[in-house]
Amino acid sequence: MARFYATIHGEKGKASRAGAREMHGHIRGWNIGVRVDLRVNAKGNDEADIYLTAGSNGSGGDILLGTWECQMLNPAEGSGVKHTKKGN
Repeated sequence: MARFYATIHGEKGKASRAGAREMHGHIRGWNIGVRVDLRVNAKGNDEADIYLTAGSNGSGGDILLGTWECQMLNPAEGSGVKHTKKGN
C-alpha cells in the first residue's frame, strides 16, 4: 500500500503517482520552482524537505525552505498528528 501520493494538473490533464518509502516532485518554470522530497525518517515518521529552486534554467543552487516532520500522537498526547518544523 502506498504511504505517499502525488497528483499534478496541467494543460494536458491530470497525472498521479504513489510511493511507499519516498516521493520526490519538482514543479518549475524557467527561472523558479519548488521541489518537495518526502520520506519515512529513521523514527518511522513522515518527513518533508521543501526547496526553492532555480527552475529549468538551473543557474544557482536550491534553497532549503524547511524540513517538517509529522508524527502520530498517542492517545495520552491527544489525537491526530503533530507537524514540527526542524532546523532553519
